[in-house]
Amino acid sequence: MTNLTPGSADENPDAQHTEAFPPPPPRATQPGGNQTFMTAVHDQLTVLARLASGKTVEALEVATRSRLLWLVTLLGGAILSGLLVSTTIARVSGAVMSSLSSFFGGSPVYFGISFGAWIGTIAAAVVLVALALGMRVVALHLTFQIAGKPQPFATSMSLTAAAYSIHLPIMAVMLILMLIPGTTWLMLVIAVASFLLIVGSLVAELLVYIGLNRTTQFAGSPLRVHAISTAVWMAAVAIMYVVASMIMGEMGANSLGGML
Repeated sequence: MTNLTPGSADENPDAQHTEAFPPPPPRATQPGGNQTFMTAVHDQLTVLARLASGKTVEALEVATRSRLLWLVTLLGGAILSGLLVSTTIARVSGAVMSSLSSFFGGSPVYFGISFGAWIGTIAAAVVLVALALGMRVVALHLTFQIAGKPQPFATSMSLTAAAYSIHLPIMAVMLILMLIPGTTWLMLVIAVASFLLIVGSLVAELLVYIGLNRTTQFAGSPLRVHAISTAVWMAAVAIMYVVASMIMGEMGANSLGGML
């Protein structure tokens, strides 16, 4: 009879099969240490450069590592959107007033709304854009939850920020072009800006879906859950847009009514 020593794997081969495997180390979804706001700004520029060069995966990885990227994208997107929307309304109102003024022999009008109304429009647009982006993050977070692969809320914020950051250079360039005088030029800039923002939104949603699939391994395709959550988000944004358009239209009518 052989005297077995406790813990001897050589003499007791079955002991190796009864030992439990150690759990995998936890995944660090948001490393970044003591990241500053300026570091996040640099990460934002890096993400844009990676997306411009077609390195989508690298851009998403940079976004995942950056803890404050979502804040840079949110602030930049909200401020640029507010400036672009308010300036567009002011320039369009100015073009309408210029047409009426020229009919009566008056001088052309560049900005058709007061400075206070312009500031108020910026504030309203900033709030609406922040709400729209916030709801998009919630929709993506719920997609992870419903699809059976829950992720930290920060992951959804980073992916959304990386995807929708492509709007930042578009809005910055369009804002500068919007300031150039000329009614025909104004209409052309509005048409080009609308087209680019629509295309940018489609590309952003494609990037969101790519990031969704690369974040974790799903048991099945998350396409159906993602499509439903995205449709609900789009419906909510459309309702906000209609309400905001009605309010802005009323403000524009009051502005023109005060002139006539």
